[in-house]
Amino acid sequence: MANKQGGPGAFDLGSYGFRHHVGDLDVIAGLKARSLAAQDLPTPAQVLEHMASTNGWTNVGIDILARLTVDEYVALFKSIRGSTLRQSVETLRGIESMDLKDKRYAYISENTRQALTILFKESPLNAVRLRSLGFIPLPDPESGMPS
Repeated sequence: MANKQGGPGAFDLGSYGFRHHVGDLDVIAGLKARSLAAQDLPTPAQVLEHMASTNGWTNVGIDILARLTVDEYVALFKSIRGSTLRQSVETLRGIESMDLKDKRYAYISENTRQALTILFKESPLNAVRLRSLGFIPLPDPESGMPS
């Protein structure tokens, strides 16, 4: 009923069964923009907490994470602690191994990798912590050392 009264869900194409039949990119972009504007959006930290607790994500969460810069990812990783950090890093790194056609996932994966590489180089303790999560920076093509 809230959708019929014009709530945020009214513009969320993903909540309708006919979503796969809408192909006009302008219509899709317009509905997405209206849906996002009508919502109280979670913070990136809240998105990661949700991902960590459910091992899943929402389109809105992916949109939020896809807009973050590498520096914002660094700050985000520094702001969360404990098991939430571990689970968030594992979930974000898991996206990297998925074969998803959506460019938002590639952007999230690349920015996550770059942010973790910055943190890895920042201190020996960070390097140990990130290695314990299975993260090792990609080697620099010129030197062969972790980038």
